[in-house]
Amino acid sequence: MEVLRQTMLWAILHQQTERKSSNKKMRNTIIALLILLSVNSYGQTKYQKGIYLNYEEIIQNKPSANYNVELEKRTEGEIKMNGGNDYQLNSLDKSTNRGELKKVVEAYSDGENLYLNCTKLEISKWYAKVISAKKYFVFSGSFPNKYKEYGLEIDKLPFMFGGLGGGLSAMKLAMLRFPYIMEKSNKKITLVSEKNITEILTNDKELLDKYNQDPEKNKMETILKYLAEWNEKQ
Repeated sequence: MEVLRQTMLWAILHQQTERKSSNKKMRNTIIALLILLSVNSYGQTKYQKGIYLNYEEIIQNKPSANYNVELEKRTEGEIKMNGGNDYQLNSLDKSTNRGELKKVVEAYSDGENLYLNCTKLEISKWYAKVISAKKYFVFSGSFPNKYKEYGLEIDKLPFMFGGLGGGLSAMKLAMLRFPYIMEKSNKKITLVSEKNITEILTNDKELLDKYNQDPEKNKMETILKYLAEWNEKQ
């Protein structure tokens, strides 16, 4: 649908430029269409469907494997019992090893979204959906394996993101989600919270002011939303 719409836009441009009209209104229309085409082409950038076996394939947007798999959104009950991130890949035939899908594959795209294998990133297991992928990959993920390297303290987790309420059981910990940004050029991962998001947004005063005025600014989902908006401007 997107490709068809863009083709139609270019057809309109071609017809109008062929007329070589000096009409100011015509020129303004052409400029507006070019901007619309540029914005929508950028916003609709997609990763090719398939299995990415290493990080370089992700950067080049060239999956090298096309295993017969299905993407499954994991249930809350399953996550509470077994931990891990929100999505998993299931093999649809015996030729694909479950262990490979879980530990070896770098990422998967269904043609619409990219899903990073968090086992490879040492952020628990299974896959997290990327919500923005310009200079950084922006995603929400589970509690990291090496949480101390991210400056996290177990006893302070209940007070993050505006307060989680109650004690922190193993099941509640399994359900916690944290905003992450991973720089595409070097795979450096930063866990973002209300403590460091203002530092990240500091060069975008308008966005920073908007964030600071948001009544739900400390919520994980809100932080993730502003990170995605910030990333799209990089």
